[in-house]
Amino acid sequence: MQTQTPTQTETQPKITYLRWVDLVRVLGSFFVVMAHLNYTQVRGTYPVDFYYAFSRIAVPLFFLLSGYLLLQKEEPLGVFFKKRAWKVFFPFILWSLIYMWQGNQFTDFGPSWPEIVSKTVMVIIRSPRSNHLWFFYSLIGLYLAAPVLRLFVSRAKDSDLLYFIAIWALAEPATLFLELYTKVRIGFEWNFFTGYIGYFVLGYYLGKREYTRNQIIAVAGIFLFSVFVTFAGIHVTKLMDPYIDYFERYLSLNVILMAASGFVLLSRVPVGDGLQKFLAPQSRASFGVYLIHMLVLGWMTNNPPFNALFASTMDWLVIPLLTLIGYVISFAFVFVMQKIPVIRSLVP
Repeated sequence: MQTQTPTQTETQPKITYLRWVDLVRVLGSFFVVMAHLNYTQVRGTYPVDFYYAFSRIAVPLFFLLSGYLLLQKEEPLGVFFKKRAWKVFFPFILWSLIYMWQGNQFTDFGPSWPEIVSKTVMVIIRSPRSNHLWFFYSLIGLYLAAPVLRLFVSRAKDSDLLYFIAIWALAEPATLFLELYTKVRIGFEWNFFTGYIGYFVLGYYLGKREYTRNQIIAVAGIFLFSVFVTFAGIHVTKLMDPYIDYFERYLSLNVILMAASGFVLLSRVPVGDGLQKFLAPQSRASFGVYLIHMLVLGWMTNNPPFNALFASTMDWLVIPLLTLIGYVISFAFVFVMQKIPVIRSLVP
């Protein structure tokens, strides 16, 4: 099984190049495009709900992968934040401004530049300027916590990591289910265990483990079962009034299981040289695809021949086809942008 190329050094045993990481990034960005298709057919059909359910794996895969890669590194705080500032903070500001311009959000900001600048800063701080940019707000918080989490995981035994993950599961998916579907309200203060921080620790724990053949078979079973539960949960609850969106949330138990088991399965896929050459440029473009794909999908929705596909009734075929087209166009833009000085800072 080929999972890494021997680029390790004696002085830095943890720095390796893992080929399956590229596979996770590429599939994650592909399913992000699928998740955001503005497909115009009536919601609640089997294919629409199935593809949407399957796409819920996308963002959790990125969180799991980020946790696995970041928490095992050893670097000074200054180096850590310098790298993240260039790769996360600057694109966050620039793409927020781009989507503000695209959405014509500057109209009521006043006539003077100081007023425009101050209001722009305030609205960016307050909330995402496009729905998919919420990812930055969670990621920045996780990056701030990463140096502390590194100290924890570097000294933690497996039982300690499992304890953290178990409390997170209780504080997030279990509590979320109870509060959405029952009158139970939990008043305990366990904010440290809530949000996407659990994905970070879970990704580190799952990625560093070795698995037997029987364990991989069991993980595959968990993956198929969680995909079915996610699909069935979304489809059935959409028929209810009021609709409760637990089964499509990234912090629901079914999506956590689907993403975690999918992450383990992908980490055990042997990636040969040919596949690696195919995946590598797409992996480098994956963050850029995430950032630009909403502009591409918006353009496709309003222009032929793609707008005709959005109105098609051939759900099973059209949804993956539109996803592929949107992904390829997004990748092409990012690939070119990464070759242009200055512009490439938009898509690091």
